[in-house]
Amino acid sequence: MKRNFIIPYLIVLVCLLSCAPRSIEQEPMVTKPVKPEVITEEALLTDARHALGTRDDRRAYQLFEEYLARFPRGSRNAEVLMQRGMLAESFGDFDIAETAYRRIITEYPHSIWTTDSHLKILGVLTTQHAYDQVVVQAPIALLHVQAPLERMRVYQMLGDAYLSQVIYREAAIAFASAYDLAPYENKVDIETKMEEAVSPIGTIDLESIVSQLNHGPAKGNFLFLLGSRLMIAERYADSLTVFTDFVENHPDDERVASARETMAELEGMTVDRNTIGCLFPLSGPYSQFGLQALNGVEFALNQFTAGIQKPPVRIIVKDTGADPQQAMAAFWELADADVTAIIGPMLTAGLIAEKAQELGIPLIAMTQKDGIVQTGDYIFRNFITPRIQTAALAEYAVNTLGVTRFAVLYPAEKYGITFMHEFWDQAVAHGGKLTRIEAYTSGQTDFADVIKKLIREHKKVKGKDAVPVIDFEAIFIPDGSRKAGLLIPQLAYHDIQNVYLLGTNRWYSPTLIDMARSFVKGSILPVGFFPESARPATVEFIKGFENDFGNKPGFIEAVAYDTAMILFQILDRPGIAYRSAIRDSLLGVSAYPGLTGATSFRLDGDVEKKIRLLEIKGDQFIELAQ
Repeated sequence: MKRNFIIPYLIVLVCLLSCAPRSIEQEPMVTKPVKPEVITEEALLTDARHALGTRDDRRAYQLFEEYLARFPRGSRNAEVLMQRGMLAESFGDFDIAETAYRRIITEYPHSIWTTDSHLKILGVLTTQHAYDQVVVQAPIALLHVQAPLERMRVYQMLGDAYLSQVIYREAAIAFASAYDLAPYENKVDIETKMEEAVSPIGTIDLESIVSQLNHGPAKGNFLFLLGSRLMIAERYADSLTVFTDFVENHPDDERVASARETMAELEGMTVDRNTIGCLFPLSGPYSQFGLQALNGVEFALNQFTAGIQKPPVRIIVKDTGADPQQAMAAFWELADADVTAIIGPMLTAGLIAEKAQELGIPLIAMTQKDGIVQTGDYIFRNFITPRIQTAALAEYAVNTLGVTRFAVLYPAEKYGITFMHEFWDQAVAHGGKLTRIEAYTSGQTDFADVIKKLIREHKKVKGKDAVPVIDFEAIFIPDGSRKAGLLIPQLAYHDIQNVYLLGTNRWYSPTLIDMARSFVKGSILPVGFFPESARPATVEFIKGFENDFGNKPGFIEAVAYDTAMILFQILDRPGIAYRSAIRDSLLGVSAYPGLTGATSFRLDGDVEKKIRLLEIKGDQFIELAQ
């Protein structure tokens, strides 16, 4: 029974073992390679654009950077550089942005992105306040940028750069170019900038700018502004010319009506250029001086019109007397006669000068009155003044005589005090110094005490009397001929000798020589006019004047002659239609060869003269060579 059970079991076991796999050597497995994924230009650009669309700018920037790395010669490189530059700019990486834009210009000059690159570079430079580089780059951009709006932007950035550098003239020109190219909606902002640039510019520079501009809308703005400024500056003829240009070339400008009104006003301001008024004291205690001045003016008129066909010059003469009210009434008569300019007055000049200034009438006063030219820019003076006399003396003493140490002995009254201060100033200005200054009273005749004060000390010399120690080389005495004639011999009496004696034009009298005689020998004095001069112009003047009037002229006749001749020659110039033009021409007078010396007018209207110096030799006054 047991054996029968085991046999089936063994049979199943044998079958299982026979079905087991055989042990064989395993062969290695071989896998096929997988092709890498291909990234195309378009796919990469699509991803980058998608990133831009979803505002993932950093991702877009990386993809554009990857594009340039993968495709250094890609067909879309210019576009990618532009996108990368704009993104870098938005990140504040301006150097990277500028480099990208410059690569477009250099590597892809014919790309549609080149024009934008020029604009972008200017934008980057402006953002970084690199205005000096904008000034260099903008002209280059203008060579490549053609569209009006884009050129407008270039000019705007150029104008802003100049404005930031305080180069107003160039800024104004740049903004003017932008304004001419701008559409209506942009003009207001540009006009504001243009006004900001023009505001600090002077009239002369503004004239220069206008001459450079083409006839566009901007030039109309500049012309209107220039015309207004010229009118304020009282350059009326120039203002009329500018407004005429404005009206003729910008007829559609809304300001044309205003310009026409101004032109009408300017045309109404013209004066009779050939009418001159004179204010002289022809009656009263000073009538002699007034008649002398009138003779000088009349002789000038005869000389100016003799033998040459010239427009007639009319002289209107009014008597001021010595009364201020009479003088003012005479002035108003000349003003009502619409005179071009006035010669005089010689007296009561202050109030008349104020009224002449108010009315804008050029007036040349013949007076020594202090402060007359400070009245205003229409007031001039042509006369010999303390400043002119002392300047001539100091210059000659220092530069020709070699004197550096001076003393002043003066009368303690207005004339003396004025000349003392003027000489002091001029001596120092020319390199000298004052070592002694003493005053005496106007009625004094014995000058011993004051002269002794000029002596520093007396030095004893063995075997001789004590001698005075003098610490100056020249002494200036601003007084009349009689007082100087009394004083000068007393200087010698007190042993003040071997010094130069300097005086004023009041010394020009035979009285001085008669009183002081040899003591005054070698003295030097200034004069406004020297009738004995050998100068051809003086000789001819003396001869002609004596022939017409029967007497020899003096300083008053000569200075009136010079004043009239200066005015006649100005009025003879073309384009003199306004009093302001006469004023400006007077300010331009320089070294006019007058009988009273080379004459110029300073900017304040006062006169400068190179007057004559005389030396006393024997019993004569001799003109010094200067």
